[in-house]
Amino acid sequence: FPSLAVVTVIGMVLVSMFDPVSDQSTRTGLFGLAGLANIELFRGHESYFTEQAGSNAFTHLWSLGVEEQFYVLFPPLLYIVLRSKQRLTAIGILAIPTSISLIAYLWFTERGSAHASFYLLPFRFWEIGCGALLSLILGSRLSESFRFAKLIGALLFLFCLFLATSIATTIATIAIVVATALLILGTLTPTNHHQRLVEIFATIGRRAYSLYLTHWVVLVVFRLTVGTDDGRTLLAIVATVAISEVNHR
Repeated sequence: FPSLAVVTVIGMVLVSMFDPVSDQSTRTGLFGLAGLANIELFRGHESYFTEQAGSNAFTHLWSLGVEEQFYVLFPPLLYIVLRSKQRLTAIGILAIPTSISLIAYLWFTERGSAHASFYLLPFRFWEIGCGALLSLILGSRLSESFRFAKLIGALLFLFCLFLATSIATTIATIAIVVATALLILGTLTPTNHHQRLVEIFATIGRRAYSLYLTHWVVLVVFRLTVGTDDGRTLLAIVATVAISEVNHR
């Protein structure tokens, strides 16, 4: 929350200085501080892929809202899961809401409201639920069955590169979650020659949250001021990394 508060408050000040119509950014930022940016964007019928969303400095906080709401609702479910003495039973209990959420996501994306399935927790629960299921699988004998998980996961990632279009984003979303889970399963015990690589990724990973908070605010401020043409996007990336490092520390 301290990192979120710093980025949001400074971002709102900067946007109000350079954007004559900064109301939407300010409102989304304030809702974002309460973990409700996704609900505000849903209520405002603001699609993530429109020009309007591109000028909102806090559009990206929708995903943080989903995560925070998940962590509010998850403890009661976790309590029920952990009361089960059998690991497979616990996995089964957690798999039920995760599966229902995935089915709802597919249904609403294809036949209902894609707007709702993009922003709201019930249709995103399955993504974080897969991570929770993974944590249970890692402590069970099931994990021994995933010897080729890393290879399959890497192939799925390559597959996703060809799916990440407006035609197949639903399939790509599911594939990328499965691929991530398989890669984690396949790299449980890194060998010595992998250790240095793991440390590099861990260093980046520890800064990922700060990078996430900062990147969109910086890009929007650049658009409102100097623009993003002629290599200025690269300058925005450098600024994002530098500001994120300060925020992280």
